[in-house]
Amino acid sequence: MKVLSAATVLTLSTLSLAAPASEKREISTEVHTTPPQFLIEETSASTADVPEYHSQLTTNWAGAVINKGGYTQATGKFKVPAAQMPPGGDPNTNYCASMWVGIQSDCNSLLQAGVDACIKNGENTYRAWYEWFPKGSVAYEGLEVKEGDEIEVWIETTSDTDGTTTLNNLSSKKVMTQSFTGEAPLCNRSAEWIVEDFMSGGSVPFSNFGTVEFTDAYADQNGQTVTTDGGFLMDIKQSDKQLTQSTNSGQYVTVQYIAA
Repeated sequence: MKVLSAATVLTLSTLSLAAPASEKREISTEVHTTPPQFLIEETSASTADVPEYHSQLTTNWAGAVINKGGYTQATGKFKVPAAQMPPGGDPNTNYCASMWVGIQSDCNSLLQAGVDACIKNGENTYRAWYEWFPKGSVAYEGLEVKEGDEIEVWIETTSDTDGTTTLNNLSSKKVMTQSFTGEAPLCNRSAEWIVEDFMSGGSVPFSNFGTVEFTDAYADQNGQTVTTDGGFLMDIKQSDKQLTQSTNSGQYVTVQYIAA
């Protein structure tokens, strides 16, 4: 697996880490691990920028997935976007998009961490969180994020039921880690770099997030470092309109909002 940079090691050693989840922390009703809701059709569109574009269409996930099993670590970096109201949107509605890195399984469980970016009445709000589904997401208390911050996410499993999530705000030089034990088992794992229209009592209205680029998108598969090559892409389509276009190349995954 890729080695932590010297700056990251310094941050980890000099800043306090988040305490494990306790009864005082309320579990959010937000769910970021609803499986991708695939549509029957696939999309295959050519553009000047992407001459051979092809992805699976879903109603809620966009990005890249590698799914050959044996993944114990996944990492990636991205810059927090400024959420914008989609075309024809209502300013009084809360529109959101969630960016995350995770390790999922065929056992209906998923370990992940990321950032929500939302907008309502012209005001942007952000939330850094972690989650081991089927439990709900929990905010990283005290870890503030804002537009333009560079975020590094590390996901690691030490067994099928134990692991850690680490979210490092490289811009503010603050990092927090959450440990898990005895959670729902992960099996036949995949690694994912995703922009999601997440659930909170239902699908949250999806924001125009601009472009999110995941860099340093690596995973550890059976002790070997791998990239997103050989995986597959997903894009979001809602109300008969494709909203995103995803591309990948090695350690890079780009998700663009195209409905603006």
